Amino acid sequence: MWMVALIHCRKLHFKKKEKSMKVKFKPSNLKVAVVSAIVVGSVGFNTAIFAGTSTDNMIVSASVGISCTISVVDLGFGNYDPTLDADNTASGSVTSSCTTGGAVTLTLGEGAGKDISNSSPGTPVRRMYGQTGAATGTYLPYGLFQDSGHGTIFGGTPSTGKAFDFTGSAIVTTIHGKIPKLQDAAIGTYSDSVPVTLTY
Repeated sequence: MWMVALIHCRKLHFKKKEKSMKVKFKPSNLKVAVVSAIVVGSVGFNTAIFAGTSTDNMIVSASVGISCTISVVDLGFGNYDPTLDADNTASGSVTSSCTTGGAVTLTLGEGAGKDISNSSPGTPVRRMYGQTGAATGTYLPYGLFQDSGHGTIFGGTPSTGKAFDFTGSAIVTTIHGKIPKLQDAAIGTYSDSVPVTLTY
């Protein structure tokens, strides 16, 4: 292969004088011929090296763990009239968002104003604390429930909380509140703070 290239270049670049058959090469032409030969040889050499292939597989992986967020809409009873023969009811809500496939339990704490002598996480006795006026330092009992009929207490244990599985959409849980009728409540404002917990 190399000889063919050299001969080919010579045929392209020789000069013939009138009375002589001597072939004269320019230095630049000779360099071109040599380089061309080397390139041709190199191509053949590389082709021989990469004549085969070898393959394998790269494994690509990832893992997804459970993650959750919650947001709360506060519960406001508004004005409570202790002289009326009717319970005061209102509702708030908790919006929960978790990774698809997550199993969670929503629970509510006893509240800052709880009756410490009778309250427990499973059977909370909740009270709002008087903040202003004649109500200051007094309590106004109330309850939080899972249902609108106010029959199922919303507590702070797995059995008194609410369990659900996530399938990709956020879940809104309504919290039903009730202030029992005909309580001896003083004039003023009352409030309580209840921990909301999503366990997963």
